[in-house]
Amino acid sequence: MKRALCVLAASWLLAGATGSLAADETAAPRTAPSPSLPAITFHTVAGHVFVSLDVKNVSLRDLLLEMCRYRKINIVFDPDVEGRVTARLVDVPWATAFSVIVKSNGYVIEWIGDIPRIHVP
Repeated sequence: MKRALCVLAASWLLAGATGSLAADETAAPRTAPSPSLPAITFHTVAGHVFVSLDVKNVSLRDLLLEMCRYRKINIVFDPDVEGRVTARLVDVPWATAFSVIVKSNGYVIEWIGDIPRIHVP
């Protein structure tokens, strides 16, 4: 009986402690490093995406593109959007991280439907 409980508990932990042992094909992996910017990781807890990143002097466009790629969100940049980002964020909600990165470079996010447009204020 104890062994069965241990196996069940281990299975629950491996399933992401979601309360369900069935794999959810629409859910993002618990931890997923970014393929093009390995200093970024994403994880999902109860349907909410969190970002951890430690980047130095990376392209603003590349960073935002990678963040949107993970969420499967389109993004549009005005032609004059450029800049570099140096930041360290740990377990920050995706939307907060996205907003802070854009605003720290002096730009504005205008949501048109579900597409963010990044432009000069």
